[in-house]
Amino acid sequence: MKNILLFILLITLTATAPMLAQEKKAQAILDEVAKITQSYSSVRIDFDYLMENKAQKINEKYTGVLTSKGDKYRLEIADQLITSDGKTVWTFLEQANEVQINDHKQNDDGFSPTRFLQSWSDDYKTKSLKETGTEQQIELQPKKASNFNKVILVITKQKKQLKSIQLFDGNGNVFSYTVKKFTTNQLVPDKDFTFIISDYPGIEVVDMR
Repeated sequence: MKNILLFILLITLTATAPMLAQEKKAQAILDEVAKITQSYSSVRIDFDYLMENKAQKINEKYTGVLTSKGDKYRLEIADQLITSDGKTVWTFLEQANEVQINDHKQNDDGFSPTRFLQSWSDDYKTKSLKETGTEQQIELQPKKASNFNKVILVITKQKKQLKSIQLFDGNGNVFSYTVKKFTTNQLVPDKDFTFIISDYPGIEVVDMR
């Protein structure tokens, strides 16, 4: 779950994102990505998710859709629906017909873009920047012990949008998110970021607040 939330945060970069970069050019790139992303009233991203571990012969593939508007977000992936209105987070597990409810608060277990990005900038540094004709690739490494050994971001040169993220952990797992479609400035009603329990007869509610 944490790596999915990390994807949400990276894909919706805010003005604090340039702090991630130590190289001047990478900082300028992230600065521009942040500025452009912040100008959107909403973002919808259709993506492919792949979790690989060659040693253990694991290859899991899913498709997902992420919609965000400010601190509000809605993520649909692998029979799960995760929604947040900026105050509450609902995690609906379709197969179990169960919803878990958590506060959207700033603590070690909570979820806050501003808090996370500040922590991210403290803990990671830019190792390298590579460029092709249409893309820029930035590699980040942790400054200290972390869940991930390396993170690679690929950004499109023309639109300055995130194209893919790869997260590498110490167990040989590689979590990849590849953007298939990036849609911006759509009218998204606030009700899309709440979960209406009465719409799911017989649902089990696990309130963890």
